[in-house]
Amino acid sequence: MEKNANSNLGDIKNSEFLYKVISERINMEFQAQDAKDNKASLLLMFSSTLFSIIFSFSKIDIYSIIGLINLYISIIFAYLAYRIKLWRRDPDPVNLWYNYYDKDYKTTLEQVTTNIVESYKEVKEQDRKALYINVGYVFLLIGLGILILGKLVNAKII
Repeated sequence: MEKNANSNLGDIKNSEFLYKVISERINMEFQAQDAKDNKASLLLMFSSTLFSIIFSFSKIDIYSIIGLINLYISIIFAYLAYRIKLWRRDPDPVNLWYNYYDKDYKTTLEQVTTNIVESYKEVKEQDRKALYINVGYVFLLIGLGILILGKLVNAKII
């Protein structure tokens, strides 16, 4: 009877561990993805709006052309960041539950840790998404700076 009670306690501990790991991992992935998607969409909307306003109302000169090119490049990088949607999410909750719910705590812990480490190695798409967002913001700032400089030069302030 004592052995059976300890076995059930181990099953409960293992199940609690699985639930905790699965829920934390899923929440982290979705939060990181949402934050990057929000930044990419903000960059895309802001750059596109500026591009259309400046293209419509600006006198075409070298500053406007260079500024608009930079804004267009910013739009491209924002789109590239926004279109990246797939990433490896480990541990896979379904696989983990059905293949490890009856395993001992140590085996499950080792497998989950291995999966998370492998997932970390393979999730380079997220790094690329952040890189695209950062490059997009750089081109946005360069474009705005050139456009402002052009307006100041044309107004004979500089």
